[in-house]
Amino acid sequence: MASSTPDPRRWWALAIIAIAQFVVIMDTSIIGVALPEIQRALQFSQPDLSWVFNAYVIAFGGLLLLGGRLADLYGARRVFMAGFAILGGASLITGLAPSESVLLAGRALQPRPESATHLARHAARLRPGHAFAVATVL
Repeated sequence: MASSTPDPRRWWALAIIAIAQFVVIMDTSIIGVALPEIQRALQFSQPDLSWVFNAYVIAFGGLLLLGGRLADLYGARRVFMAGFAILGGASLITGLAPSESVLLAGRALQPRPESATHLARHAARLRPGHAFAVATVL
C-alpha cells in the first residue's frame, strides 16, 4: 500500500476558505448594526426592513445545494472564484443602492455558499481535528 504525501498547499486552501466563511458570517451579523441607517436613508417601512436580512439568509439556504452541485460539475476552484466575483459585484450594488428594490436584489445576490462546500471538500485532505476546529471557530 503506497502512502501519498499530503499536498502542502492544503493549509493555504483552508486559510482562504476560512477567510471566505468569515466574510459570509460577518456579512450576516453586521447587517443588524446597519439596519437603522438603511431604514432612514432608503425610507424602508418596518415590515420591509426585515427583508434586508431575510433576502440574504433565504438565498444562502436555497443556494447551498446548488453551489455544491455546480462545484461537482465545473470544479470547486472555478465555482469558488466565480462566487467571490459575484459577491464583490453584489456588495458594490448593495453599497450604492439608491432604492429598496436594488438593495434587496443586491442582498439576494450576496450569499456565496461555495465556501462551505470548499471547506467540506478540503476537510478530507486535512487532519480531521484541524479542519473541524477551524470550521467550529468560524
